Amino acid sequence: MRALIFTVMLISAASVFAAPLFTDTLPDWFIPLREAVYEQNMTADEILPLYRSTVARTNATLDGADLLIMLSRCEYMMGRAYSFEERKNEAGGRFDEGMTYAERALEIRPSSEAWQMLA
Repeated sequence: MRALIFTVMLISAASVFAAPLFTDTLPDWFIPLREAVYEQNMTADEILPLYRSTVARTNATLDGADLLIMLSRCEYMMGRAYSFEERKNEAGGRFDEGMTYAERALEIRPSSEAWQMLA
């Protein structure tokens, strides 16, 4: 019941926040990382260079809350890659870092995207 209430509150709150940068689509340079993680055809160690290049592109392209949200997404993806291999310590570290980025983004500019990454 608490989870349902939280979800309804999150959806309601999301409608009053400023629109995030990537509301409909993600940047084309993020898609290969996302696909590599979800397709599960590569090991986490094979995905790591793709993660690093995506983080580098994120740092070179974005700033402010948008930067932090996308870094949160990158950490989440790498966390998923480790999680699929049951590498819990490494996955947990990535998920924690992703949450930290999302919290920092919320301090700059509340948005549904930042709340989603924090959740």
